[in-house]
Amino acid sequence: MQNPKQIFASTLKYLRYKHHFSQEKLVIQMQIRGSTITREVYKFIESGSGNIKVFDLVILKNIYRIPYSDFFVGLSPATLPRTSITMLLRHPTFTDNLALLRTSHEYTQQQLTDAMNEMGTFIHRAAYANIERGKRNLKVTDLVCLKTIYNVPYEAFFEGIKIHE
Repeated sequence: MQNPKQIFASTLKYLRYKHHFSQEKLVIQMQIRGSTITREVYKFIESGSGNIKVFDLVILKNIYRIPYSDFFVGLSPATLPRTSITMLLRHPTFTDNLALLRTSHEYTQQQLTDAMNEMGTFIHRAAYANIERGKRNLKVTDLVCLKTIYNVPYEAFFEGIKIHE
């Protein structure tokens, strides 16, 4: 059985093949839109060994013209082991959106992390506070839990992140 990091990496590779891109051509398209990613870094991410910037995920969504949910296929709160997790590398608008979603759903950080822990993510309030402050990265599996708790589309987390068109 694949772990979440392998599932996410396989999804990235599948999407690239589906849209007929080589890694080199995809990275060029990402750089045109403002990414600083290199082919070596993208290869590392797609192999399941690296983490991805939130900004680069927004760029990939734009290139592929797909909903964010297509990146998280096969990941659900019920099947989230804590080992080998891909991190979404922070972005200020993304972390602002996390705080806005939490407060608009009337959760304290403690209530939210308690709900996440009940789903099996095991995150401390202080760690989550650092994520909202932009001092720590968010695990892809934690994003899956947050989506479930808030019952919102993934787009709500990425709203307002601008890229070069």
